[in-house]
Amino acid sequence: MYLKQPRLFIILGLAGVLVAPALSGAVELHVTADVVTLEGVTLGGEVAIAWAGKIHGVVPLASWDTSVISDDDHDGAIVLSDLKPAALGGSIWAVVDITSGTAAAYQLRGSSSTTIEITDQANAYGGTLEPSQTLSAPGGRVSLLLVRPGVGAWHTEVYDGSAGDHDGAQNHTVTTKAALLAPAGRAPGAPASTQTHDIIVGLDSRSMIVTITTVS
Repeated sequence: MYLKQPRLFIILGLAGVLVAPALSGAVELHVTADVVTLEGVTLGGEVAIAWAGKIHGVVPLASWDTSVISDDDHDGAIVLSDLKPAALGGSIWAVVDITSGTAAAYQLRGSSSTTIEITDQANAYGGTLEPSQTLSAPGGRVSLLLVRPGVGAWHTEVYDGSAGDHDGAQNHTVTTKAALLAPAGRAPGAPASTQTHDIIVGLDSRSMIVTITTVS
């Protein structure tokens, strides 16, 4: 469940894990026990979130989710509670401020109570692309997220080699058409193609890899 909480709750929670400062203007991620707090959100804006995690046991369990959350009380912070255990231990997160277009990626290591910013790595994996009617990302089971700053976000889930994978091959890369993405939050219908300054997030819940691609 995603909840907005009073600011006092966030202040008390700072005894938890605070990641190193994110890229200038990017949303910062804080972890306290079983709560994730996002700070630095554009006041009254929306944040697109994608995460994937695994719980290792007799039968490994993978979970993932993609969503858009609003800063309804205009305090620049969003609290995520009642998260699945996999979201907190051994998970990867991508967070994009839809208003500003700034993006950041994080790795949460619940067993050692540490959080590592991996934005540079995600940007390096993703790189840049020219505008296109399709978008792609590496992986076998990929949550795809398209963010157009100031407009909205759209998402889908694609399995490598499935009918929804438009490159027609099982090659550890998924491809789909922008127009087939589902709108999230306050977004209008999906665009026919990507355009300059769009952000594409790919999060592979099998290999636990996150990519951030900038359309330029």
